[in-house]
Amino acid sequence: MVDTPIHVQIRQSIQQKITEGHWLPEARIPTEEELARQYNVSRMTVRQAIQKLVERGFLYRRRGVGTFVSPVRMERDLSRLTSFSEDAAALGFEVRSKVNEIEIAPASGEVAQHLKLGTQDLVIRVERLRRHDDTPVALQTIWVPERLCPELTDPGVAAGSVYAYFEQVRNYRIGWGIESIGALAPSDEEKAMLEMPETAALFIVHRTTLLDDGTPLEFSETRYRSDQQAFMITLRR
Repeated sequence: MVDTPIHVQIRQSIQQKITEGHWLPEARIPTEEELARQYNVSRMTVRQAIQKLVERGFLYRRRGVGTFVSPVRMERDLSRLTSFSEDAAALGFEVRSKVNEIEIAPASGEVAQHLKLGTQDLVIRVERLRRHDDTPVALQTIWVPERLCPELTDPGVAAGSVYAYFEQVRNYRIGWGIESIGALAPSDEEKAMLEMPETAALFIVHRTTLLDDGTPLEFSETRYRSDQQAFMITLRR
């Protein structure tokens, strides 16, 4: 029987500490030097173990700061139409939103197409930074026809759950949504705003939300940190 390599044993030991909760999400782990002393091995052996855990998403690095336990990812079920706030609440997170910009303007070509508007029809555009507790998770821009929800220009309304406002205040019946998901490299500005680790990319999600009578209610673009977001769908054959 071939013995398990030392760096694999160390990786398994560290991974166990993470999965059993001895090292909590966002906690800084000991340095390579400290771990090398603890396991009585070389720094190179520790580095191999750490690198594999980074690649597998258990750890992430902050340049010049250290190595940290990756946060719990929010997993969204793609078979259901849910809001950011609903998904976060299901995992026990408090949602905090910072509204970066609100404007009323004519619908652009792409927005007009998704919302079935003329290019002179007015939409309210809201840009906001969304957090789980204190962790920045996503940059989100939404466009809503001005005639359907003029109150969205109120920063207090814009900072909350827009779906909840649509349903509980406006009494709209949301029927379904159309969504596409892609990926892209973040800009330096996005990295800074989202406090992203070096290895993370962005998921970009476009969604058109429609009322049960087929009227388009909202078009959104959400850029999620890939280390904070996962997607799940049940497939049947």
